[in-house]
Amino acid sequence: FLPQLLTHPNPTDTINGEAAALMIRDPEKYASKIKEYVQMYATDIRFEDEEEEEEEEEDDDKEDSGMDSNDNDDDDEPAGKMDED
Repeated sequence: FLPQLLTHPNPTDTINGEAAALMIRDPEKYASKIKEYVQMYATDIRFEDEEEEEEEEEDDDKEDSGMDSNDNDDDDEPAGKMDED
């Protein structure tokens, strides 16, 4: 269904009225706008940048929560009281 809509958009039944009007009024400008949006929102460079930001956020979250995997506490104390027999 989705590939069909992307290949053959229907400007008479659309959510984005502005895009539909542009497609009907000026198909060349519409095609140019599509290429611009693909460049801005659907290129590998954009996805790589977002992945790097997500990794940095995950690292920051680990540091803030004290869950850093490189955290070497030499504290051998048990958490809570142990029953002595």
